[in-house]
Amino acid sequence: MNGTQEEIDAAREARIAEYAQAIVTALTGEERRRAYVRMCDEIHKRSPQQIARMEQQQALR
Repeated sequence: MNGTQEEIDAAREARIAEYAQAIVTALTGEERRRAYVRMCDEIHKRSPQQIARMEQQQALR
């Protein structure tokens, strides 16, 4: 595995944000669908540590 888990998680979150932006700016339904599927794939790849950190951040708000 290249990089630390935190770096991998940060890169994954950046890709999720890019796909979310692509959904908003998509010109066709096909582009929107493709970006949505890719975003969902990245969300499902989140590590248990990443999910725990996100839950902890939500609890602090």
